[in-house]
Amino acid sequence: MDISSSSAFSLGGYIGVIVSLCVILVATFVVGKIATRILRKVLKEATDGQVGGSILKNILLFAIWAIGIGLAAKWCFGFDLTVIWGALGIGGIALSLGLQSTISDLIGGLQMSLNPEVGVGDYVTLGNGISGEVKDIDWRSITVEDELGNKSLVPNNVFRSTAVTVLTDYQCVTTPLVLSRTCDVDRVKRELPQIVMDALVQKDMNFENKMPSLVLSGVEMAGLSGKLFSYVKRSFTTSAVNNVAMSAALDYLRENDALGSIEA
Repeated sequence: MDISSSSAFSLGGYIGVIVSLCVILVATFVVGKIATRILRKVLKEATDGQVGGSILKNILLFAIWAIGIGLAAKWCFGFDLTVIWGALGIGGIALSLGLQSTISDLIGGLQMSLNPEVGVGDYVTLGNGISGEVKDIDWRSITVEDELGNKSLVPNNVFRSTAVTVLTDYQCVTTPLVLSRTCDVDRVKRELPQIVMDALVQKDMNFENKMPSLVLSGVEMAGLSGKLFSYVKRSFTTSAVNNVAMSAALDYLRENDALGSIEA
């Protein structure tokens, strides 16, 4: 490497090298930012948000920075990076053998990122028992976050080789209730779901105005046993939904003398 033989040095000496290096690096940074924003926008509009993950952004950034660094090395330092690429090509077989797992994960991440059937934001259950929302797909692993906020990093090749169930955007939460034997059952079944739905809507839990349903299952000493089924977004925990649904249901049942002798 001979800096004095570089194009930047011939134009302005060492100052020219420094200025050229700064310009190239800043330009590379700006181009990377603009390109990744365009990529996200294009993918979102072209696939309706079904394709995503950080892996595509990272690959694009890597390519842009590789070009920028190569240009800086050639223009500012008179060093041609193609020599390095050639050396890597000679040792490519040995390198690929040592990085089989990494390469497999990279290819798997690309396939998953471009697969519209499973994407960022989907809720999945894996054959190994992991369940939650897909938060990111990168070159090494897929991040799955459960309802408690726990994150599991699943290697891409493992994700591809295991059974994956893509869940609906909503979940059905069951709340047990006991009604009084003397209550107006038809009235309760007609009014209670709306009361609970209003409470869920206030907390932004209800899924697309899907009405809860009340199903009575039998007679107990305490009264009429039943279950209230609420359809809510998966981003909320079962306990949080039950707290809201149960509170609204008990308030209604007490006000209308329809609560069984034991509160479930």
